[in-house]
Amino acid sequence: MFGLALTPCPGCGAASTEAPALGAPATQVTGRQARELVREGAVLLDVRSSFEYAIGHLDGAVNIPVDELPTRTSELDPDAEIVVYCLSGHRSEQAGRVLTGAGFDHIHDLGSIANY
Repeated sequence: MFGLALTPCPGCGAASTEAPALGAPATQVTGRQARELVREGAVLLDVRSSFEYAIGHLDGAVNIPVDELPTRTSELDPDAEIVVYCLSGHRSEQAGRVLTGAGFDHIHDLGSIANY
């Protein structure tokens, strides 16, 4: 019966309901390439849920769930090499687009954790 239009409140600190800008897909890498990047200092980013991460993850991985990534990019260095992974490859692909859309230039998509 009643329509509700939400408009942003400039300067009031209200969270935006807009979807993050998506960039180009990240560079696809093999497990071998990902391991080499990590040996050379790349950040290993697990974008699965915190529950999935708690069950098991790759050694040294940082966990930022893909649904939290648009608001947590400040936790990552935009100049760093980043290898992103998830369970099947869908969320890592999405995360790669979020990061490239946020100005990150060195994103590598491993896809599934099993590829490592």
